[in-house]
Amino acid sequence: MCNCTSVDAFAAVNAIYGRFFGPNPPARIFINVPGWPGPFDIEIDCVVAVA
Repeated sequence: MCNCTSVDAFAAVNAIYGRFFGPNPPARIFINVPGWPGPFDIEIDCVVAVA
């Protein structure tokens, strides 16, 4: 899941996601939030499964 304070960042986040994960990326969620206290504009949560 990706929380971001601006929906305008979606294209940039999507491009970086695609470069990192390649042509078959895992599903993700992009959520626009109004803001939060902290020195950042984006938060990314990850879940990993090892088989």
